[in-house]
Amino acid sequence: MSATRMTRGGRSAAPTAAAWLGHTPATRPLQPHPGHTAGPAAPLRLWPCSRLPSGGAAVADPRRPAVPPRAAVVASAAAAQAVRPDVLKIADGLPIRECLEEVLVGLDRGSGMVLQAPPGAGKTTVVPLAMLAHGPEYLAGGQKILVLEPRRVAAKGAARRMAASLGEPAGGRVGYRVRLETKVSSATRIEVVTEGILLRRLQSDPELEGVGAIVFDEFHERNLDADVALALCLDVQRLARPELRLLVMSATLGGGLGDRVRALMGEAQAGGGGGQGPEVRLVVSEGRSFPVSTHHLGTPDPTERHALERAVADAVAQALRESSGDRGGAGGDVLAFLPGVGEIQRAERFIEEDGTAKKYGVRLMQLYGNMAPDAQDEVLRPSKGGAKRRRVILATPIAESSVTIEGVTAVVDCGLRRVPRYDPSTAVNRLATVRISEASADQRRGRAGRTAPGRCYRLWSERDPLPSATSEPEIASADLAPTCLELALWGSPDGAGLPWLDPPPRDLVDAGVELLKDLGALEPSSLRPTPHGRLLARLGTHPRWGQAVLRGAALGCVELAAVVANMLGGERDLLRGQAGGRSADLMLRLEALARDDQDLDRASASRVLQGARAMAALATATTRAQQARAAAPPPAAGAAAAGRSALDDEDEAVAAAVAAAGAGPMESADPESGPADAASLDGADDDGEDEAPAAVAAPAAPAAPSKPFDVAWRDQMVREGLVGALVAAAYPDRIAERKDRSNTRAAFTLSSGQVVRLPSDSDPLSSAPYLAVAEIGGVARSAAWRRDGGGNDMVRAAAGLSLAAIEGYLKEMIQERDEVFWASSSKSVLARRRRCLGRLVLSERSTPISDAAALPALLQGFKEMGGVRGVGLSKETEAWRQRAVWLRRQAQAGPSAAAKALAELPDLSDEGLLASAPQWLAPHLAGVRRKGDMLKLDWGNILRSLLSWEQRQAVDREAPSHLTLPTGTQALVDYSGDTPVVRCRMQEVFGLAEAPRLAGGRIPLTLELLTPAQRPAAVTADLASFWANSYPEVRKQLRGEYPRHVWPENPLEAEATRLTKRALAAAEAAKAAAEAAKGTAAGAGKGGAKGGAGAGQGAGGKGKAGGGKKK
Repeated sequence: MSATRMTRGGRSAAPTAAAWLGHTPATRPLQPHPGHTAGPAAPLRLWPCSRLPSGGAAVADPRRPAVPPRAAVVASAAAAQAVRPDVLKIADGLPIRECLEEVLVGLDRGSGMVLQAPPGAGKTTVVPLAMLAHGPEYLAGGQKILVLEPRRVAAKGAARRMAASLGEPAGGRVGYRVRLETKVSSATRIEVVTEGILLRRLQSDPELEGVGAIVFDEFHERNLDADVALALCLDVQRLARPELRLLVMSATLGGGLGDRVRALMGEAQAGGGGGQGPEVRLVVSEGRSFPVSTHHLGTPDPTERHALERAVADAVAQALRESSGDRGGAGGDVLAFLPGVGEIQRAERFIEEDGTAKKYGVRLMQLYGNMAPDAQDEVLRPSKGGAKRRRVILATPIAESSVTIEGVTAVVDCGLRRVPRYDPSTAVNRLATVRISEASADQRRGRAGRTAPGRCYRLWSERDPLPSATSEPEIASADLAPTCLELALWGSPDGAGLPWLDPPPRDLVDAGVELLKDLGALEPSSLRPTPHGRLLARLGTHPRWGQAVLRGAALGCVELAAVVANMLGGERDLLRGQAGGRSADLMLRLEALARDDQDLDRASASRVLQGARAMAALATATTRAQQARAAAPPPAAGAAAAGRSALDDEDEAVAAAVAAAGAGPMESADPESGPADAASLDGADDDGEDEAPAAVAAPAAPAAPSKPFDVAWRDQMVREGLVGALVAAAYPDRIAERKDRSNTRAAFTLSSGQVVRLPSDSDPLSSAPYLAVAEIGGVARSAAWRRDGGGNDMVRAAAGLSLAAIEGYLKEMIQERDEVFWASSSKSVLARRRRCLGRLVLSERSTPISDAAALPALLQGFKEMGGVRGVGLSKETEAWRQRAVWLRRQAQAGPSAAAKALAELPDLSDEGLLASAPQWLAPHLAGVRRKGDMLKLDWGNILRSLLSWEQRQAVDREAPSHLTLPTGTQALVDYSGDTPVVRCRMQEVFGLAEAPRLAGGRIPLTLELLTPAQRPAAVTADLASFWANSYPEVRKQLRGEYPRHVWPENPLEAEATRLTKRALAAAEAAKAAAEAAKGTAAGAGKGGAKGGAGAGQGAGGKGKAGGGKKK
């Protein structure tokens, strides 16, 4: 093979990669980093759940030499080796040549870098080969380079192009690994993988043994797996592999994305201990793409049916016409972007019906993620045969980046893409058609200028700008249940402590964790993965589908479970547009599929069966391979570095089993396809690019099937209630019970309390006692439903369930729970022993209640009653509580020692008593079971007992209940507001110079001064100021309104009174009369005494005389 290649201009260029790699110096043995000590090469086991302790050291196996300190790694990389000229020649003629040396030297000196280079610059194929040819220290000893691509077609294409430049097929020095297809060998040094494959490898080997560098390609797409993989790789780098190189590449990193990635990588490296590492650099290649003219054709009318596809067809015709002179008169190919497969098929039909294809002699081709690999490869090969072989390629966003389609000189961009959006309120992933970002538009436009000047036709107005500079990261809106399971295995179910570019939203994480707990994948309290959860994660599919197939394997119907999972998992409705499509019943779809009904969507039906066949075969093969790997002896030291691992053996065994089943490869969904459970919400066209879900395995290796696959699942589906049981296994959170069994209308209540409705009252599922609901969306709009208050979500896909089917097929999932709760309706504590399927209560019976069991429910009841405000406190007790609350609040703000002592008063506020109820109320609830019992408690003594004797005395002293006015009246002090208030007639405080003070004289009492009619006249806490400033005006007004009352000019010299002038005068008169009468009485008393004495004497004398006379 010639060691030359042709540049764009056709001139002979540098030697091929095969030539310069052939002259690479002999591979150097891996040199130990400074700080390493001699020791056995036992594999280091870094526990993913560990996090850096305060000292910054990673948790490692003591049998392994210590992880080199970052300072040592930095020191060893400081002297970067020069880049040889033959290494740089591989990039001759490509834009990446201008910055290739900077990239290679930068990776020598630091453990991270960000590279931005436009489409066609050569970054995907040149940079990994140049890294390998450069022979840096971090690749010594046979260390591999992993290159991450967002899609299978991109991974295979990149690997084949790099291998071809070496003059060899994929599987030699350059290989690839995608699901169910692996081409690697012991000679492989560059391995191109999809992001999901890297996550799987990280979980099985957290240190990435034998990997020296990881390249993240097309990172701007912000796929969920890419964000997770970067976070985990940075975690590995800072905890165990500071020498691991990470290179993030993308064609565009606008909106500050490049700087954010660079900063994140730098922060992660600095947090790894051992000092600050070199700065992470952002290298930008300007590129030399050919000019592309842009034409804005306007936005299609959204109210017109299929207006988008018609506009694409018209734009394709215009592009063919205007590009007919390209490529020396041969005409270039046209690449049209549409959001999904349905739009692709309709646009193709319009192009054929319009005669465009025949007129220009073009070949119409489709490109999307779920195509057969050979069909994808055919699209990626250059067109041949001159003008008659011009191509129109109708593609989803899979063609936006990562893949090279030769010969394209015109691009038609609809400006839309389909993305999955997760709605936590219904636990449904929904496909949403959204406008693309400016970065995506630039990517698509650049496809027309890869090899020659081109044209781009955009289906929107130039005056209608795109909504954002970069694409929204998928992590911000997707279903995070699979991610949460990966993170739980890593040791952080919510992702806390990981270096995220954008952390996962809290509500989406919570929804994912709740689902995993419902599926039994996480322990409810610790959130650690259960053995079942570890198995689900190993299967590499959405946990819902794994759950369904595991249940199917246990029930002996793995084939039927695989069909059901594939039918639900990302496929279009098999009966779309047919009469049966208006029903939510999954059995109608299965029956049509079993009959090979002519009304079926043929393409979707074929994909369902192909994916199900692969899933069923893989369910057995994966488990057997996993068991064999567990029983095998550990690999010899250096096996990973030699390019062979247990995963290779397992992948080959699984792929062989699937091939033997005749299923063909099966891929997980591409990002633009949307994951399983995504479907139309409104009945409009929603043909997303959906792929079969990845395969799952049974808990134990099932026996070889006794019947062919197509026979087996048809036989299994007739078992009553089995389909519903399989759906319920995947959706334990969406089992619904008929809302009203006496009502013929089809309304059902989910265990969450949400009411859902079937599409029509005549749906075959209307009579089912239970439903296993797989899909909810849109609104049921029947007239009857609107009368009932409409607006509840409509069931789009479900299967019927009976209690017998639940007992027969899902017995292992039924849990018996003892629940004690406060019944709001009866205002009492009830105890029930419930048999539950997920959150659905199948049956219940009453059980006795102990005081200990009743306590949490009683406390809940106390809270629902409104706390102490709902138990009927007496006025006296409530007033005392308010005094204590006010005094504590004032004491907390006081600086004195006395105030601080009072600040230790218990919090008797509503909120404080509710918060501390478990401590103070519990001792008084023995024998209490209902609200009536609670009302009978002695609440006054209960609350007073919370204060010590000294504290109760302080309340009475510092916050008295009454104030004695100058008239002697005992006025009540109101503590219910922020400031204590006394309400009294103004005349009763005449002569009082200052307002009284509380809390040891620190707080003045507010006086609400009333008129004689008990109406407010003034409010003041500064009585002296009121007398001096406000009283004269108040006096003028009140003298006119209340002339019978006294209004002295100087109230300070007046006597406090409660009386009117007349009453006061009468009182004064009465007082004077009383005093006069008292004086008269006193004088009369003196005269009477003298007369009496004389009379006595006379009488005595007479007596004497008489006596004498008598005598």
